[in-house]
Amino acid sequence: LVLGGGLAFTFLKAAGCNIGNSLLEEELIDTAKELMEVAKRKNKRLILPVDARCSQSFPSSPMEESETRLFDTVPGVGDGIEDGWMGLDVGPKTVELFRTLLVGT
Repeated sequence: LVLGGGLAFTFLKAAGCNIGNSLLEEELIDTAKELMEVAKRKNKRLILPVDARCSQSFPSSPMEESETRLFDTVPGVGDGIEDGWMGLDVGPKTVELFRTLLVGT
């Protein structure tokens, strides 16, 4: 199962990643933890983004790449998304990861 978009931030938070000001469904953190545990017990892969393209505010018009910043979202690899920043989309490492996993499926 490949997770991206706003849903991914609740799962990233449940996995212990700092998500800054990203979209979060706080009431679903425990559910996300349970789903990750079920996937682990059943030996199923639940793939979360490994990086995120972030901004300090939700854009009201197209943004330049220079107005954004990339953060690693793998617990233990980086510090996650800094406070004051919100995840807008998956980053380039995640795009490549998802592409690799989905090719030939």
